[in-house]
Amino acid sequence: MVDRHYDTWISILGNPIVKLYLLVIIAVPFFHFAHRLRYLLVDFGVKAAKSLPAQVIFYGGAVVVTGVTIWVLLTTAPISLG
Repeated sequence: MVDRHYDTWISILGNPIVKLYLLVIIAVPFFHFAHRLRYLLVDFGVKAAKSLPAQVIFYGGAVVVTGVTIWVLLTTAPISLG
């Protein structure tokens, strides 16, 4: 059972499986959004959406969000295996 005490949340967030789960839950939707938005623009006839700079902007944004997520997950609660 999970309560709302700080010690309980830190012990849960310190679990590496929970950190990996949170990373996947946050990062995958951003890559999916970047891909769908880029191809929506391609379908609307925006020729610049097929270019390399557009790919860098869309997928680069998802990489930045993933990097920030990794940084936050690694700095908020220390990893505990027990």
